[in-house]
Order: sequence, then structure tokens, then C-alpha cells
Amino acid sequence: MSADALLWIDQATADLQAAESEHEGIRECHRRYWLQQAYEKGIKAYGIALWNPAGATPEEQQQWGKFCFAHSPLSQLDEFTLPPKKIWALRRQIDAELNTKVGDKLDQLRKIDDTKPAKSPDEVSYRYPFRDGGTWVIPAEWDGWARYQGDEAASRKAVRTLIASVRKMVTRSGRKPA
Repeated sequence: MSADALLWIDQATADLQAAESEHEGIRECHRRYWLQQAYEKGIKAYGIALWNPAGATPEEQQQWGKFCFAHSPLSQLDEFTLPPKKIWALRRQIDAELNTKVGDKLDQLRKIDDTKPAKSPDEVSYRYPFRDGGTWVIPAEWDGWARYQGDEAASRKAVRTLIASVRKMVTRSGRKPA
């Protein structure tokens, strides 16, 4: 396991704290954005903790980079119909960890994983005006967040569980960040 995963978990924790902030002026779109960021870093921490680069092919290293440095990390791994062996093994390890540690919250985490920055005005955006059913809306006033990312309280609980699970797995190894 890589102790560097602790760095990702610490940032995920900071992002979750931002997502849970109720300060004046912070809207649901802002909390949802930070919630997605906390989730993403938590999943990547799992991958970092479980990844073993020994003997990885250049293709596997490339796919590893896609997992670590792209939005929707689990969806990135799912894109491959015939993933390289080490990537397939990593995905199975992550799935096993998630099923064991967050089980009933896995569907909620997958829903969060499916959210990512919009590339079209017809896609939901945390940050930019977009069209919802042909009508322009701003994220700060949109009332469809539960449809998009699931119940906010359930999402927070799922991400909190994920972060705690990864932190426990990594700190159990007794390593400190490099």
C-alpha cells in the first residue's frame, strides 16, 4: 500500500468539510461540487493504496494515469472492454473493498462518480449556467440536485464512510506519507 494515499485522504477530508459547510452564501451547487471532489479523492486514495506498479506495462501505466488524474475514476476503469491485467485486478480490488467497507452506500457513490464537469450547455454543471429541459438555469438556483447526484444527506454519509474506510486501511499499514 502506498502511504501517499494519506495525502489524498487528507485532501478528501478537507473537501468534505467544505461540502458540509453551511456558511451564508454557500449554495447547494457549491456543496455538491466539493462533495464530488471529496468522493473522487477518496476513490483515488483507494486506488493509490492498492496499486502495485511492479511489472506494469506501458499501457497499464497509461490507464493508471487515467484513473488518477481524471474525473469519474471508476467510470474511467469501466471504459475498457478488455482492460490490461493489472488495471482489471485493481478494479476488482477496489470493488471488493467498496463492497466490504461501504456496501449499502455503493450505489450512492456510483451516482456521485457519474457526475463530472459539463462539456455542453445541455449538461448539468456545478459552476456554469446550463439548460434544463430547454430552459437556462444557474447552478445556485437549480432544484434538481437530488435527481442528479442523489439525496444530499445520503451522499455526505456515503462519502464520509468511504473516507473513513480508506483512512483506516492506509493507517493500519503504519506507513507515513513519503
